[in-house]
Amino acid sequence: MLSAVKGWVQPVKRKEVKVASLVWDQPGERLFETGVDRGVIYLRDGRSAAWNGLIGIDEDPNSESKSYYMDGVKYLETMIQGEFSGKIKAYTYPDEFAYAVGIDEPSPGLSFYEQPSKNFNLTYRTKVGNDLQGSDYGYKIHLLYTKIVLLFKMVQKIKSVS
Repeated sequence: MLSAVKGWVQPVKRKEVKVASLVWDQPGERLFETGVDRGVIYLRDGRSAAWNGLIGIDEDPNSESKSYYMDGVKYLETMIQGEFSGKIKAYTYPDEFAYAVGIDEPSPGLSFYEQPSKNFNLTYRTKVGNDLQGSDYGYKIHLLYTKIVLLFKMVQKIKSVS
């Protein structure tokens, strides 16, 4: 860039700009996350239990974006936080979860279904791995609190007769 000063053309000094150097695929930095490793359910009355049959949790935060326009031109886009919803997948569940979904067992062998659901908290762990240590690199603990089960699909099949 040139500028005219006192009739002479002199170069303008520019500031030195440093560009960040990016490096991909460094050993040990390629991370991945595996599925659910273990879980614990906590009831509001203080009871808790390990959830041995937990095989998956699908989280759906229900967020959406809202765009604002003026004279046909978008000038703002915001995120609207929705209510959390999710799906728990398990091949078995602890008695504490049965209580949370509204299955009351006042005495052994007697169960009352479709009772009011109760709030519960849930923590579950997923393993984190990298390209050097595999899935033993570390783990993440996920916290779900004050949740309630709205719909509970339970499939019971007859044992095959031979």
